[in-house]
Amino acid sequence: GVAYTEYRVNGGDWVVSENTEGDDPFVTEFTVDDPGAYTVEYRSADAAGNVEEAKSVSFEIEEEEQPVGEPALSVSANPKKKTVRRKAKRVGFNVRVSNTGDGAAAGVRVCAKAPKKKIRVLGKACQSVGKLAAQAKSAKLRFQVKPKKKAAGKKTRIKFVVTAKNADRAVATVNLRVRRN
Repeated sequence: GVAYTEYRVNGGDWVVSENTEGDDPFVTEFTVDDPGAYTVEYRSADAAGNVEEAKSVSFEIEEEEQPVGEPALSVSANPKKKTVRRKAKRVGFNVRVSNTGDGAAAGVRVCAKAPKKKIRVLGKACQSVGKLAAQAKSAKLRFQVKPKKKAAGKKTRIKFVVTAKNADRAVATVNLRVRRN
């Protein structure tokens, strides 16, 4: 019967597995699980000291691709409705972006869109969020607008549009009503 089996991986040191129980057949097991190319050499010897010629097997373990999830963006703006006097200098809205998907969103940005004849966006109309991890919310973004004379007595919709390089866009709409007097 087999006294021991020895093996080595990629020309490394021989590893000896002794048949102390006298098993017939004698089985030696080991695991190779890291990605890469491998050559395993193996040989056995009997109790009389006869060693067989080494045999080999070559194989490759490919690196598993990690599943990449999809981002799913949504945007909320508060307050949803606001009424202001005609001479209001600034009206503020808080905007927050959420990624409820299972993948990160890249290049996330939020833009305020309003009819130019009725509303002027103060400061930057677009603000960058950057990268937004899966299952995460952005910091609160603050947008300010100023009603123009043509907005008096009317309800105007302001849209907050969120876009990303790898996700569908999302839109939140708020209503701004400007009193006549």
